[in-house]
Amino acid sequence: MAVSKEAVELYRELVAKNRDAFLPNLITALGGRGRALLGAGDADGAVACFLEAARALRPLAAAHPAAFGQLLRALLRDCAQALQAAGREGEFTAVLAEFGAEAVADEMPPAWQEALRLIEALAETHKAAAAAPSPAAWATAQAALAKLAAHLAAHEDAPFLEPVRRAVAKALQATQDGSRPAPDTA
Repeated sequence: MAVSKEAVELYRELVAKNRDAFLPNLITALGGRGRALLGAGDADGAVACFLEAARALRPLAAAHPAAFGQLLRALLRDCAQALQAAGREGEFTAVLAEFGAEAVADEMPPAWQEALRLIEALAETHKAAAAAPSPAAWATAQAALAKLAAHLAAHEDAPFLEPVRRAVAKALQATQDGSRPAPDTA
């Protein structure tokens, strides 16, 4: 543990002097420290390391996806595991929003990938139904919600999706009660 902490501190100093030369080393050291912390039971500390590493890596992965994309996905996967170990599964939806679901989609089990596709499709359907609340548009949104709710219920192996499950259930209940969202005025 002390070695991983020293490595991170050393690379932070080196990055301050020459960012381009030492940033990849800092990112690797942060990932190693995160794994060490997670192994020692400090899931919250691991989350902090994985997120710091992923945020530092994001510009490199965007510019050079072939070189750094896999490392970014691994860091985000490790972050998801640490969040789950810390009992903070619900926070992974914010990580997905920050980094984009596509950053981790190919690392997820197929069931989770399908859930993300359904969520994206539902968001587009909801926009259309709210903008032009015709019975047909609302029926389409209700059917999409029902499909997503069934899919999420069938895959309880993804505890970080629990906030999504609750939101979908609430939205589906609202549509079944006959209420509809007000169109966005922004």
